[in-house]
Amino acid sequence: MGACAFPCLLASIAFIRLSGSPLFFADLLRALVNVFAAKGVRIVAFREIIGDLPLKVFNSEADVLAVLESEQSVRDLKPNLTALAGLDCHGLIVTAKGEMADFVSRFFAPAVGVPEDPVTGSAHCVMGPYWADILKKDNLHALQVSERGGELFCRDLGKRVSIAGKAALYLEGTISI
Repeated sequence: MGACAFPCLLASIAFIRLSGSPLFFADLLRALVNVFAAKGVRIVAFREIIGDLPLKVFNSEADVLAVLESEQSVRDLKPNLTALAGLDCHGLIVTAKGEMADFVSRFFAPAVGVPEDPVTGSAHCVMGPYWADILKKDNLHALQVSERGGELFCRDLGKRVSIAGKAALYLEGTISI
């Protein structure tokens, strides 16, 4: 078994790779999702921001979640990154029910220098519980359909979300500050 951990904004995250498994596992805090209203952006404004009108819009502690009608809508998205950077949030998660997976998504955070993140674990802490509730199942198969893309397996654990997926080790070491 291989493991690594690092502190982040809210907690320490541990990634574990079981012997013989190609997947890394992370157990993360479940992100709160509430009906989107507090930030003063009306749903119709999303047509300018993402070029589509979401079926639903929610907010979590840091991000906005927009639910679109189809997987193809998520794949075809060409957001206005300048308008998106003006939203009062860390990033925008766009999702829809999937065709070959339970759900698909993309994640954009131009306000913090990330036009589009290829695979976003924190976004799945928002989407995992959302889709678990909608689809009435705890174990979910997810595809992030960015250009590079990624496949994740999410499990709703109540107050936490377990996320697994393949990862490439690109750096190993210890940093002291």
